[in-house]
Amino acid sequence: MLASCQTSQPLNRPMGYYITINVGNTLVHYCLHNAEVLVHTWTSPHTSKTYPDPSTLLPTIPGHPTAFNSPTPVYIISVVPAETSSLQSLFPDSTTFSNTTFFPPSLNGYATLGIDRAAALHAAITLSPATPVLVIDAGTALTTTVSQGDGKFGGGQICPGLRTMFRALANNTAMLPDLDMILLGKEIIGHATSNTTYPRFATDTATSIKSGIFYSAAAGVRASILAFHLAKPGEPASVYFTGGDGEALLHLVRSVAPGDKLPKNVELEFRKDLIHVAMQEKVVSGVLT
Repeated sequence: MLASCQTSQPLNRPMGYYITINVGNTLVHYCLHNAEVLVHTWTSPHTSKTYPDPSTLLPTIPGHPTAFNSPTPVYIISVVPAETSSLQSLFPDSTTFSNTTFFPPSLNGYATLGIDRAAALHAAITLSPATPVLVIDAGTALTTTVSQGDGKFGGGQICPGLRTMFRALANNTAMLPDLDMILLGKEIIGHATSNTTYPRFATDTATSIKSGIFYSAAAGVRASILAFHLAKPGEPASVYFTGGDGEALLHLVRSVAPGDKLPKNVELEFRKDLIHVAMQEKVVSGVLT
C-alpha cells in the first residue's frame, strides 16, 4: 500500500521515490519521481467521487516498484478545495503547497493567485532561468502567465478554456451540439501532422463551431505572445503550453496565419508536466514554504 509523506524527512538533498499530485478542475494528475527524474505520470477522476484505496493510485510501472518499503512522500497542489480535503485524508502526512510557496509578495504574488498558475510559471522559470517566459495553460480555463526574466510574477490573463467554450454554446442554445474536445484535439493534431490547416470557413454547423472557437482562441493567444515579445523584443524568450488542450492549442497558434511568422527568438514548447516540474524543484531544493 502506498504510504504517505513523512514531512520530517530531510529535504535539502535529492531524494528517492516520491509522488506529486496536481488536482485540476476536471482530473487528478499524478507523477512518480525518483530524485530529480520524472518517472511516470497518470490521471484519475477526482478522489472525492471514487475514494480509491491509496494503493490503487500507483499503476504498474515496468522496472519501478509498485509498493514501497519505506514511507513515500506525497506532495499536493490543488485548485479544488473538496479534492484537497479528500487527498489529505488519504495521505494524512502529505505536504500541500500554497501559491506563496512559489510567489510570495516579494515576488509579486498575491493572495488569490491560482496555485496552478503560480506553479506552472515557477516551472517555466526553472526550465528557462533569467529568460522572459510565458505560460499558456489550456484547461478548463485558458490562462496566460508571464515573468520578464527577473523571476517575478508579471501578470496574466484568464478566460474560458476550449472545452468550456464548447459547453457554453451547447448549454445556452437550443440546437447547437455539444462536441467532444478530446476527439477535437486529436483532429487538430492530425491536421498538424499532415501539414494541413483546419478549415476556417465551414459548410456545416459542427465544423463552424469548431472553427470559430479554435481560431478565436488561437488568435487571442498569438496576440498575447506578440505583446509579451514586444516588452523585450531583443531578448530570447520561451513560451510553454500546458494543460489538457495545450498541445492542440500550440498547433492552432502555429497555423492561425502561417505567413505571419512569430518572432524567431521566441521558442514555443508543449510541456504537460510543468506543475510536476515545479513541485520537483521545490522538493529537491528543500524549499517547501
